[in-house]
Amino acid sequence: MKQQAFAWVRANPARFAVISLKRLFYYWNGVPRPTSSLLPIDFRTSGFLATSVLAIWGAILAVRQKRPAAWLFAGLLLTYPTIYYFVYPHARYRHPIEPELTILIVFLIFEAVGSNRREVKRIVD
Repeated sequence: MKQQAFAWVRANPARFAVISLKRLFYYWNGVPRPTSSLLPIDFRTSGFLATSVLAIWGAILAVRQKRPAAWLFAGLLLTYPTIYYFVYPHARYRHPIEPELTILIVFLIFEAVGSNRREVKRIVD
């Protein structure tokens, strides 16, 4: 089976790249599920996507601010899910990094609130 899989990848590199990019998107957005909705967007996964975007944003902000251990969080986001981009991106495979995603989201929120307070104080003073 391994030889067949590698042969298929060698024979279809463009298709393999497209499938892998879809899996990358599904890992961070959630795997689409059948729906009877006429809407082209599946809003059931919007919370999944929101947490992904906020956590990645928080990681970028932490790295830019050169916070201690920011590269550890960013490295985790870059390396842990890589294998799931090539196999099956089910939601349960994201559970081990959910605590780190939550920490990054809380960091982002606190930075936003803190910068807003500093800006208001600067305007008032």
